[in-house]
Amino acid sequence: MDDKSSIDYKLIEEYEKMLGLEVVQQMINVYEDSFKVYFDEIKKAFNQDCCQTWHEHCHRLKGATSSMGFLTFTAYLTEIDHKHVSERVGHPYIEMINKLNDESLEYLKNWVSTR
Repeated sequence: MDDKSSIDYKLIEEYEKMLGLEVVQQMINVYEDSFKVYFDEIKKAFNQDCCQTWHEHCHRLKGATSSMGFLTFTAYLTEIDHKHVSERVGHPYIEMINKLNDESLEYLKNWVSTR
């Protein structure tokens, strides 16, 4: 994933301009806490083969990633959130969600550290 195309830096810059860098950092902290909860819920839904719950939790996480400007991560969640159980079998969705989260956060935190 390329950090230039994976994060909506214009959105983050608007947040910084309107709210300040301290608030952007607080947003990151809140997102990180929320991700842990959403990710656990997604893993449970995946393991229980519950399509409705899978969709609801992926959709909730998609809202959070979109608010953080995580373009690639949001696009991936859009792609997978309506996958039927049979389409999910054998696919590394959980690992990819975790990977995209880690990469997106790393890029955003690197950006914040340069401000």
